[in-house]
Amino acid sequence: MRAVSEQRCPPASGRRCPAVARGRRRQHGFSLLEAVVAFTIAAMALLVLYQSAGSALQRVGEAEAYTYALALATSLLGARDELPRGGLSAAGETEDGFAWEIRSAPLEAFGDALESPVPLHRVDVTVRWRSGFRERSVDLHSVRPEGRE
Repeated sequence: MRAVSEQRCPPASGRRCPAVARGRRRQHGFSLLEAVVAFTIAAMALLVLYQSAGSALQRVGEAEAYTYALALATSLLGARDELPRGGLSAAGETEDGFAWEIRSAPLEAFGDALESPVPLHRVDVTVRWRSGFRERSVDLHSVRPEGRE
C-alpha cells in the first residue's frame, strides 16, 4: 500500500483524489484568526497614518500663525521712520487674537560708541497669540532715530 503523500491524481481527471478524501482536506480562504490579525495590522497602520497627517496639519497651522505674527511685528516696526522725543508706547489686538505691543525709549550713549547727530531710540515690538494650550510670541528689536519737531 502506498503512503498518502505519495498518491497523485491525474490533473485533468475531474474526480476527487483518494489521498485528499482520506487525509486532511485542503483549506481554501483565510481562517477567522488570520482575518482578525490582518484587520488589526491594517487598523494600526491607518492610525499611524492619521496621527502623522494630523500632526503635519497642526505644524502647518503653527507655522502660518508664526508667519502672520512676524509680518505683523515687522509692519508695526516699519510703520514709523521717526519716533517722538518722549518715546512711543502703544498696544492693540487684531481680530484674529494676536495681541501686539510697541515700546520705545531713548537709547543711552555708551561713551563714544553711539555718538550720533540725531538722538536714537530702542524700539521693541512684541506680538503674542495662543496656539492650542500654549502662548507663543515674537519679539523684534530695532533702533530708530528721534523725529525733529
